[in-house]
Amino acid sequence: MSTLTKKRVRIKLDQDLGIPFSISNVLTGDSAETWQANATDIEIAVFNTDAIASVSDLTSINCKIQPSQIKELILADSTVASGSLDDTTTAATWTDGTQQHALFSFTNAEMNLTVPGSVQEFWLVFTGLTTAGSEVTLGAGKFFIHQDNNVAGDPPATNLGTAITIEEADARYETIGGAAGDMEASTYDPASVAGDAFDMINMVESAGNLILKSAERTTIGTVAPHIADTANPHAVTKSQVGLGNVDNTADAAKPISTATQTGLDGKQDILTVSDTAPVSPDAGDLWLDSTQTKLYTYYNDGSSSQWVSVNSGSSTAGSKTGWMDYNDATGSFSIAADTWTDMPNDGAGSFTNKAYKPAAVTDVIDESTGYLDFSDLPLGSEISLRNDITVTPNTNNALFELRYVLGTGAGEYALNFLSERLDSGSGVAYQRVITFPIYMGDTNTKNNAGKLQARLSTPGTIQNAGVYASIQLL
Repeated sequence: MSTLTKKRVRIKLDQDLGIPFSISNVLTGDSAETWQANATDIEIAVFNTDAIASVSDLTSINCKIQPSQIKELILADSTVASGSLDDTTTAATWTDGTQQHALFSFTNAEMNLTVPGSVQEFWLVFTGLTTAGSEVTLGAGKFFIHQDNNVAGDPPATNLGTAITIEEADARYETIGGAAGDMEASTYDPASVAGDAFDMINMVESAGNLILKSAERTTIGTVAPHIADTANPHAVTKSQVGLGNVDNTADAAKPISTATQTGLDGKQDILTVSDTAPVSPDAGDLWLDSTQTKLYTYYNDGSSSQWVSVNSGSSTAGSKTGWMDYNDATGSFSIAADTWTDMPNDGAGSFTNKAYKPAAVTDVIDESTGYLDFSDLPLGSEISLRNDITVTPNTNNALFELRYVLGTGAGEYALNFLSERLDSGSGVAYQRVITFPIYMGDTNTKNNAGKLQARLSTPGTIQNAGVYASIQLL
């Protein structure tokens, strides 16, 4: 016949399972559970999948019962040191219930936890301390304690023995009298108070009979200053007062809510950049004219609303003036008679210099074609072009001409700036350095390419040394 024992909960802790994993009583196949105020043995073994693990590298294993997975309060706590760990446990002895790595024995009082309903869910966690000093979690999961409706939930009473009657007590114990130290008034009521001997008011303090020792009085004297100390003298942590999940973030670094961000994302930009004025603006709105590079604000003067210029210059930060030098490396090439010929400029010459251009300008010549590119120049801007051309005619008195063709591909028009007879002889190299200004008076000029062309009345050769461009932005 078997004997009654404490409640056994036998738990297999598997290190290869996911985090967290459910724990169960392998004896029953159910959840890990016990009765309220019942002494309970919790037996554990550590496995890696189905292979039992060694606990030889552990100095101890601890078991804690906590209110929940997120509350740090410890309701019950037990530790098994290395000397009590059984590393001889095998998978077979674990299965037959004869051995385990560690046994945690909780008393009736330790299991007398508050169970407001019929059953209460707690949190059970097992940790091991390695010989290297590292703490590892061996397993954790839910632990249930059931209410058995036994009002005597405290530890069971001890056997009190045989009771005796008052008469038996009177016969057994004799009243002591006459000797010093007895219960006479002369000893315990020297001031003849004739009151309750256990009332502090009626007690008389003397050098040899002190109600409080001087050290105790000193300690009590520190209580008031301690109460007045508001600087956290006990170093209470936020976790201890239930604020463990509060984020200590400065106001400037706090994130905004999703709803607030959605509202902000739905607002229109305060500044509109376009080549035409925005439709239906509100007073105070800003508009940057991308064509004129001018900034406007929508202003209500009390009787009407209109766009008012904030500044008259380019909105681009930095210098509005500068220069660029495009040195051509093509060299001399043949030119046919009476034919307008495009002048190349690859900017590959050693004297090319773009270090002093205006801040808002990238290039004014497309080096792949040699054509002028005015796209970075706002309307109203001006560019002055110094051309260095050398032509060698095959016959004397040849007519030499230079021009710029602007608005190429759209509203094309030509500006001739040189027409000259070369009468110093044939085969002579005639160098001509001529400066010609161009202004951005319309979008046709600004938005379309310009090109330098030369024409010679007879065959010959020609070379474009380069173009120096002085730029003035509006």
